[in-house]
Amino acid sequence: MLAARTPAPDEPAFEIVEELLEPADDDAGDPRSGEEELELARDVRLFHARVIEAVEAAVETLVADIAADILGRELRLEPVDIEQIVDRALQRFAAEEPLRVRVHADDAGRLNCGLPVAADMRLRPGDAVIELRNGSADASLGVRLAALVRKALE
Repeated sequence: MLAARTPAPDEPAFEIVEELLEPADDDAGDPRSGEEELELARDVRLFHARVIEAVEAAVETLVADIAADILGRELRLEPVDIEQIVDRALQRFAAEEPLRVRVHADDAGRLNCGLPVAADMRLRPGDAVIELRNGSADASLGVRLAALVRKALE
């Protein structure tokens, strides 16, 4: 009789499939019962679902890593256009009454956006936070990269 079991997370997939397909010693030559076939089918579906989940997680990580590498290379070639980033964020949040913009100290001198600009050493170069009447909008590099990765995976 085929024993259903849950594979370990680090167990190679081919070993599980081989084990499921091998006839048991006491059943050699005998056709499997309907119950055994149902168990086998359930195990195969479970295995298939786990493989799909693992591939999807690996693809998401791979896309994020590639995007971060490309972005890092681009930033070494040319600094971030902080004016454009802040301008887009201000347009997006215009209805929420922007009050002030916080950027890294290196970017503060290059930014002219019509609002008070505050240097914030906690931010990285290229990051911006728009302070609104009722909260703030984070336009940091990490947030923008995460949004791009989500769009790429849709």
